[in-house]
Amino acid sequence: MPAPAPIRLPTALPGEDVVERIAGQLRRELAWTFFEPNGEPLWRRVRNEAEELLIGHWRAGELLGDTPDEAFSVACDHTTMTEDDVATGRLVLVVGLAVVAPAEFVEIEIEEIVGGRRPGRLSATERSERWSGSPRPTVSSAAEG
Repeated sequence: MPAPAPIRLPTALPGEDVVERIAGQLRRELAWTFFEPNGEPLWRRVRNEAEELLIGHWRAGELLGDTPDEAFSVACDHTTMTEDDVATGRLVLVVGLAVVAPAEFVEIEIEEIVGGRRPGRLSATERSERWSGSPRPTVSSAAEG
C-alpha cells in the first residue's frame, strides 16, 4: 500500500505576496524623498504616486473592489506623523490594501527619512554650529553685491 501524500499547508497568507510586492515597489518608488523637505507639498506628491501605483495593481486585478476606494486607501499627512516625526525628517505613508475582500484592508506602513538626513546624524551645518557654538558665516558671491 503506497504512503499517503503529505498534506501541504499554505506557507503564506492569502494576498501576502501581493502585499510584499507592493510594499517593495513603494519603497523603491519613494527613494527620491530623501532629499525633499518634510511638509504638505511632499506628502501630496507621495500620496499621488502611491495612488497611481495602486490603481495599476487594482486595474490588473490584484486588489479587490469595484472602485479604487474599495481596493485601497492611502494616508500621508498629520494623521500618520507627529510633529516630532516631521521635525526629525521622518515620513510615514500608511496604505491599506484589499487583497482578501473588498474594503477589508491589510495595512502596511512605509517609513522614509527625508530632508537629506540620516537617522541620528547631524547635517553639516548642525555639526558646525555644535562645534563652534555659532552658525557658520554666509559667503556671498561678488555678483550679488
